[in-house]
This record gives sequence, structure tokens and C-alpha cells, in this order.
Amino acid sequence: MAGLFGVIFVVSGIVGVTMFTKNEVPDFPTYHSNSIVRIAVALNGRGVNTPEPNDGPTQADGTTPAILAYNEMGDYIGWSNWHHRPHIKSGGYVDVVVHQDKGPSQQATYLQLFAGTDAVCIAYISQTWADGQMRGWLGDMGTACGRPTYYSHIFVGNDGHSPDCMWIDADHTNDEEHLKPAAFQIHMQEYTNLTTDYPSLDPSHYCSQECIIFHRETDPSLNFKKGPPAHSTLFTGGGNPEEPCCMKNKKRQQHIQPRSPGLANWLISSPREQHSAVRLCERETSHGPDFVSFSERMFCDMGTKISWPLCEKDGSVVEECYDWETHALVTGGKHVAKNYASIEEWEW
Repeated sequence: MAGLFGVIFVVSGIVGVTMFTKNEVPDFPTYHSNSIVRIAVALNGRGVNTPEPNDGPTQADGTTPAILAYNEMGDYIGWSNWHHRPHIKSGGYVDVVVHQDKGPSQQATYLQLFAGTDAVCIAYISQTWADGQMRGWLGDMGTACGRPTYYSHIFVGNDGHSPDCMWIDADHTNDEEHLKPAAFQIHMQEYTNLTTDYPSLDPSHYCSQECIIFHRETDPSLNFKKGPPAHSTLFTGGGNPEEPCCMKNKKRQQHIQPRSPGLANWLISSPREQHSAVRLCERETSHGPDFVSFSERMFCDMGTKISWPLCEKDGSVVEECYDWETHALVTGGKHVAKNYASIEEWEW
């Protein structure tokens, strides 16, 4: 399927692009004075022992974020329906109409998204403006900009790219340091490649305040039960310590974020080379279940951020390894059982 437009992302300090198709973007708005935004979340899946279909290992499904929109001059032009924020199902999406009462038919180039109290892990965002133009953003940017992420296990674009997903959460459950953004602002124009040239080949550009700004807390003046505010302005970075940084240029001390019991008791495995257990463990802000990469023959203990080789039947690795058959760590001559409640095996 031919691509409609390119969406820029950063992986391991390298700027890349994937071509979105019509499958990834919302249909043109019925009322052309408004715009529409699609928010897609990661796939939870079902482990072999999972009793409920919606109780997945990443718990990525959750409440639709509230949205405010601004034009290229930074003028406040519209909002989503804050009284209707449906649950986004695992691996699914919602299309949200942005009612542009303050700027009918204008291009909503800036979006602010506000998390609910049920965390979601966003894999991608796409947008159709009132004039029919389309823009997109990928969850890979959460990883590049040092926010909590995990593998989404969904595919986008005409090249089958599988982006990371970025966690957002308003009440910071099991997030004592409030690493998950409660709100963030995206300049959608910056992440769309409509020509043969990238807007910038510098990966740090895409984590600058010109492109994206994260807030750990939601503005207390906002009342999500009452509805969108009458007046609003763009986020600004300035000297705020919450201003994003590119992880390629700024290395932070490894922090192990506490996990909920649901995440701590799950294991995911994947045969895909893109899904590296070692890289997942090395990321300062990766967050989610333990992970096995069969392409690497490695296991990532997300509770300790330590990578272990898989034990091998041929006897080449028998100590200080992870035994896939028994789901135990073999260390110090002992088998330490992991006792997972659910084990999920991703396929090609």
C-alpha cells in the first residue's frame, strides 16, 4: 500500500522515517471546520495463563487523553469532548474530534494531551486537519526523549515498523518519581516529512521544546469534569527541569521504576530482532514486564534491569542464565523460580 506521508522518529540516536498509509489516519472530518485525532495504544495480548482477554501484560489500554489544540501562531483554537473519554482497548485506537470553535478550519499544528488516572501506553498519534492534510507522531519519541516506554507490538506504515509506546498517567500509580508524563505537547508539523529532506538530521532537535514538551503534573486549574478551559496557552520549556532532553546527548543515572504486581508477574517473549532484551534493560526509563529475546538468546529482568543469557540445552550455557523451560534463574548453583502469573509468546 502506498504511503501518504512520512513520520519521523529517532531510534538509538538515528533519525528515521516510516510512511503512514490511510490505515493509520482518521477519516476526513464530517464537519470540515474541525480536525480529528487518532490515538493508538500498544497491544496487551493474552498470556497462556491469562484469565481475562483485556488483562494484558503491559496494561497499555486505558482512558482516552483529553486534548487541546493550537494553530501555528500558538493561538488556542479547539478542544476534544472532555465529558466523553472512552476506554481505548488493547491494541486499538480512538478517533477524537477536535471542536475548533475558536479557530474554524484552521490547521491544528500543536496538540496538548492530558492523561487520565488509568495509564495508557501510546504507540502512535495521527491527525487530519480541517483542510485534509495529515500529520503523525510515533511512540519511539518517548524512548528517544527519556520517557517511560515499552514495545508496542503493533505495526504501522508501509514498511511494517513496530514503534515503542510511551506511558502517560495523571495519578502516577507505582510511579513515585512521576516519570510518566501527566501531559505533553507535540508540534505535529515537526514530525512529518513531506519532502525528500528531513527538517533536521540532529536527533536532539526532535526532543527540543520546539517539538515536544512534557509535564509531570497537570495544571491544577484544569477541571476535567467541568470541561475545556475558556482560555489556554502553549506549554513553554524555559529553564524548567521537566524540559525534555535527547538521551543520546544526556546520560542519566539508571533508575528502576517500581512496577505494579500485574506487570511484575508477567513475561513476554519475542523472536523479532527489533525486540532486543539487552536494549530494553539498558534504557533508563523502560517500564513493563520481563522480556525474552529469542533472536539474542537473552532475558531482561525488568525488576533489576539486569540482562541474562538463556540457558542452552547443548551445555554451552548452564550457569548464571535464565532457563526458559522452567522459567527460573540459574545462579549460584540454584534455580530461582520467577513464578509468573502469565507468559505471552509474541510471534513474527
